[in-house]
Amino acid sequence: MAIKMKMSEVEKDANTATASTQKSNSVDLNKQLDYQCQPTTLSDKDLALPTGIEFIDVNDFINQMKVPKN
Repeated sequence: MAIKMKMSEVEKDANTATASTQKSNSVDLNKQLDYQCQPTTLSDKDLALPTGIEFIDVNDFINQMKVPKN
């Protein structure tokens, strides 16, 4: 089983959540990282979706679980 979701919905929900809560830990996204990349070759097989997997739309699932506001 696998999941899929619309990133726009995830970002909207994340923005709502962070607006209502204050973060105590943060990550410096401007910090230089020391990493070394190596070239590689990918085939279509490497990028193909796995067979026998049923995808579930997480956004639909979350919307089904939401309690109606009174």
